[in-house]
Amino acid sequence: MLKTLLRSGIRCQISDRVPYFETCGDFFARFVDQFESVSYGNKLFINYLLVFLQMKCSPLFKTKMFTEFVTTFRIIRLPFEEISIPMNDFLMPIESDCQTLEAYLKALLCGALQPKESPIMYLIAVHHLNHRLFRGKPEFSPKDKPIFDRLIRSVHNSKNDLLRQHLLRYSHFDPKQPYGMAISA
Repeated sequence: MLKTLLRSGIRCQISDRVPYFETCGDFFARFVDQFESVSYGNKLFINYLLVFLQMKCSPLFKTKMFTEFVTTFRIIRLPFEEISIPMNDFLMPIESDCQTLEAYLKALLCGALQPKESPIMYLIAVHHLNHRLFRGKPEFSPKDKPIFDRLIRSVHNSKNDLLRQHLLRYSHFDPKQPYGMAISA
């Protein structure tokens, strides 16, 4: 089924129609449930799951993953060199959806997402939060300003020193560095 979707040029939007399912969002939810139930960390299964987390896909997939399916992070133990999709497809362009950014930070702050357990997912969250919140002048609508202010405060108030340093000092993706992150001085 997934191969067919990929070959047919799925746009990865949550409301896309998918054969045998109401929407792509329904397919994604069932796919993640199946992944949690029977994948046992299978590398191919993980790579198929990662398809939905690319930046070209709807941010709702990422938001769902980081809110409703946080238990999957412990199963996604794939080294960077075994990802079938270029890492840049998860990192660029920078996430602008406030709900997704909130979901990233919540998963990090509550400890559901750990760098040793799931370096790919950890890197994705840190990368987007760092770029959106701490690089240059963040762009956001006036209605989103309170959300961004709260996110920034939450990072600065975090009791997790390692996480705070990663979020504040992340530089760029480097698969040779611990957790795939180059950290600035």
